[in-house]
Amino acid sequence: TDFSNYFCNKTPSSINNRSAGKLFLGSYSYNSGSEMYNEGIAFTSRPINLKGYYRYVNDNQDTTEKGTVTVQVLNGATIIASGKIELSAASEYTEFSLPLVYSSYDLKATDLHIMISSSNHTNEADIKTTNYVNKEECCSRGAMLIIDNLTFSYEQ
Repeated sequence: TDFSNYFCNKTPSSINNRSAGKLFLGSYSYNSGSEMYNEGIAFTSRPINLKGYYRYVNDNQDTTEKGTVTVQVLNGATIIASGKIELSAASEYTEFSLPLVYSSYDLKATDLHIMISSSNHTNEADIKTTNYVNKEECCSRGAMLIIDNLTFSYEQ
């Protein structure tokens, strides 16, 4: 039996629910159509910057889409420092630097939240994908974000 084109013929004609790929610290659950992110890990230091490298390819239907990196340092439920950066298209590994701005210096850090997303769109209707029928992938794919070598710095 020839299965070389099986998946290309079985590609859905439409996609009802789109979601950006997300990488984060914590846990995730899905229950009855509802997503739940339990973000964060225990973390007691106070970094001033997150650096790393990324490659980003937009979906060819939406060249304005960007990847995002968001960092929050917390004391319990209180955010004491935060930063967010949007990552533009880059075909080669590109360095990024995300400064963390502190709103409180009198509280100790207890938790760290990091969320990395392949899209800056928050509404699933705004996330575009391209259907790659009759190619080796035979799937629908949106923007692609690769993150590498994340490091915190503690001095200016």
